Amino acid sequence: MTSYLNLKTKKKINVILGLDISTSTIGFSFFSVSGKLLVIGYLELTKIKTLYKKITEFKKLINYYLDQFNIINLYIEAPLLRFSKFSSANTLNRLAFFNGAISYLIFDLTKVEPNHINATSARSRVVGRIPRKSIAKEKIFNYVKEKEKGIYWPTNSKGNFIKQCYDMADSYIIGAYYFA
Repeated sequence: MTSYLNLKTKKKINVILGLDISTSTIGFSFFSVSGKLLVIGYLELTKIKTLYKKITEFKKLINYYLDQFNIINLYIEAPLLRFSKFSSANTLNRLAFFNGAISYLIFDLTKVEPNHINATSARSRVVGRIPRKSIAKEKIFNYVKEKEKGIYWPTNSKGNFIKQCYDMADSYIIGAYYFA
């Protein structure tokens, strides 16, 4: 688990949680009810082999934050519903299963029903229309970097932002959908 803007408090804070779920990385963002970003981070899952062990790892993460936060609203990026040049039926099925399992896990722990939000809809509502030929992930990342100047964005040994930064930025947009 890697998180930034980490906050420790004695009293539980009501929060909105935004999640960008994939089987390799889960981006997460916790916002106060006033819209202030409290925590942003990612959970790296690439070295964990089975989906069930990945879910167990996520459960550890969410339980850690449930000691500090009371999730009152939950927004999760909806899984892809159609093929792209990079996805197969097996990949879409696996992602939908994982997304559903994570959604149910959080519901079971918090009794808050998740809102599944289409990524394009969230981006349009929070950032505005992004032209088709542009690189949406890059535009979203730059938007969040500009909006939240206090975030430490991790880099690799060459000084480039790591790919998980995009998952963090996507989770931010999904969570910010609540306020838009």
